[in-house]
Amino acid sequence: MVEEEHIRMAYERIDSERTNEVIKSLPLHSKLILIALLKVGGGSIQASKLYLLYKDICEKLGENPLSYRRFHGLITELSIMGIVARRIYNYGRRGGRISSIRLLSDVKDISSILGEDPLIGDLINI
Repeated sequence: MVEEEHIRMAYERIDSERTNEVIKSLPLHSKLILIALLKVGGGSIQASKLYLLYKDICEKLGENPLSYRRFHGLITELSIMGIVARRIYNYGRRGGRISSIRLLSDVKDISSILGEDPLIGDLINI
């Protein structure tokens, strides 16, 4: 007999597999942003600091980093896909606006998915 718990487990598995496929199909620079977020350890980080981590990872890989504007656009796309959470803090005239980004999926899951990528898998452990 199929119970409610079985249905919940099935939905969780489907959602997990969908997330895995989405992450595997991301463009290179989106994956590099996720690697930068993994370096934070799953916590929140300001977008400007995340950009610096992303640039360091690009340098290690020999890739040219994207502009901050394009980087921010990729963060928005990742947020829409439900992979990261983005929160904007508005401090008014004196403080400006600050974006805070964090991973929504489990750090271990994302690490294992990105670790399978032959181009960037070695960057996970750096």
